[in-house]
Amino acid sequence: MKMCCERSMRIPRNFNIRSLEIFVAVVRCKDMKTTAEKIGISQSTVTQCIANLETSTKAKLFDRTTRPMRLTHQGQYLFKRAEMILSLSVGTIRGCMSLDFGLIDTLTVAMLDSVLCTAGPDIVRELSKLTNHLTITSGFSTDHSRCLQDRRVDVVISSDEGVVEEPTFASLPILCEPYMAVVPRGADINIDDMENCLGPLPLIKLPRRSADGFKLEQHLCRMGMLRDAG
Repeated sequence: MKMCCERSMRIPRNFNIRSLEIFVAVVRCKDMKTTAEKIGISQSTVTQCIANLETSTKAKLFDRTTRPMRLTHQGQYLFKRAEMILSLSVGTIRGCMSLDFGLIDTLTVAMLDSVLCTAGPDIVRELSKLTNHLTITSGFSTDHSRCLQDRRVDVVISSDEGVVEEPTFASLPILCEPYMAVVPRGADINIDDMENCLGPLPLIKLPRRSADGFKLEQHLCRMGMLRDAG
């Protein structure tokens, strides 16, 4: 009977996050002098860092016979992995900070176009204090309902109280807004006789697809100002 075990590999001392940052910068800047100027270190430090990486990986990372330098196959492999490692490192640090300060790491919020254009800036400003990454989408309530059910968004800000009829979701009122009829200046309007006052005027309203538009259309039908709400 043979016992097989995987031989552990120690990470070389010169293979670290800082060296990967410099390596990625060299790839993007295409030469070591520009890299040094951009990140504020000496060119010799950049050169030594790349040399140490090549020693640690036992691979030639750049073809130095061309101008600008080009990545070798091994260099391309390391570049892709380095970007992933650096992104994961930044995300890990932010995640730890979020836990420390009680922040939400990522938050995706869907809201109506009308809300985004009015209360949107205030909402975004307040929510930005609670999360590291805030994503805002806009559209109709029906689309938001599907997104919430599919877990593509975390929060929906809508005027439709029944946007999602599931016991696993909770709703909270945040704003009350009255409907207003905007009419030509000088029009003779009687709030108690809206049907006769507004009937002769052209009507521009919210689209029926939106929750507010559908509710308004139903109300206008009950008033006799529209024939059919569908």
